[in-house]
Amino acid sequence: MADDILAQFEQPGGRPQQAQKTAEGGKPEYVAFDTQDKLVTLDIERATAPWRCPLLRYYLDISYSPRFYSGFTLFFTYMSVRVHGRNLKPVVDAFRFTKCTAIREYHPELFAGPPPEGVPVTYTFTGSVEGEHMSGNVELGEFGSARWTAERRSSAAAA
Repeated sequence: MADDILAQFEQPGGRPQQAQKTAEGGKPEYVAFDTQDKLVTLDIERATAPWRCPLLRYYLDISYSPRFYSGFTLFFTYMSVRVHGRNLKPVVDAFRFTKCTAIREYHPELFAGPPPEGVPVTYTFTGSVEGEHMSGNVELGEFGSARWTAERRSSAAAA
């Protein structure tokens, strides 16, 4: 039945058609997020770590900077999810209008070629805190990885 739109869900691992577009080399094209109506869960698809699938009834809020749209934080009753990337306005808007059903981390070994300019891309930051200092690595997809460091500003310097 080619006209049966629910057939994709009858087989284990079936995914909506838009997420299965492939490019040369057989790898799927990168799509940073998916949307739909009547949401129940959010798929957090990480490139090199286990995926998460929190129920959206535990979703509380989103924090973002409308100046750059280079990151946002999702707050749930039991966890927060920090997303870094570029061109994230469409992703933020999908959360603001309760339409986002999946967010996807980019990794060049999983997806065909780098996304075109202007397309949302997510990055992965990992690190540790020691006293007033933080440091770690950021995975930048096709651009490789880099080290980052940060230091807490004193309350007098922040004012």
